[in-house]
Amino acid sequence: DHEDWVILTETQYATLDRVRKYAHSLPIAQGLFTTGLAEQTVIWKDHVTLREVKARPDWINQDKGYLVDLKSTNDLDDWKLMRKVRDFGYHVQLAMMQEGLAALGIEVPWLYIFWVRTDKGAPLARVTRLPAEAIEEGRTIFREAMDTFHRCMEADKWPAPIVYDKKNPDLFWEVQT
Repeated sequence: DHEDWVILTETQYATLDRVRKYAHSLPIAQGLFTTGLAEQTVIWKDHVTLREVKARPDWINQDKGYLVDLKSTNDLDDWKLMRKVRDFGYHVQLAMMQEGLAALGIEVPWLYIFWVRTDKGAPLARVTRLPAEAIEEGRTIFREAMDTFHRCMEADKWPAPIVYDKKNPDLFWEVQT
């Protein structure tokens, strides 16, 4: 009956509700999220490959020129957050969304991540603005990914996964398909 729904347990809902109430009580959240648009699907054509690209930013404030990406975490330490940015490619996502909005004539020079600690205990939150170097690295990775995707689509040839030898991490090979 609820095939397209995300069903939460009572515990999950209680955690979500607790974090939501906490986040909404913060002055920084009230400032960021009072005006703007939530979860708008953005579709554009990549200016190099002319392929369609789609993203869904968590929050856009077109008038003030910023985009906010919401992320949950269990640690708000600076180094751990920046490691998450790199490990999960959040800088790539933000660069991609910024590029997509620019392609549609929407300039968002300010890119933020709103981090909410969701583990047990009192929720905590903070906002970070990624340095320009991180966004530029993300833009480079996104560009390389788009170019690779385009080449693979054109040739109908896709790279095989790479397998690493756990005993000898310097040794790896491509799986033959």
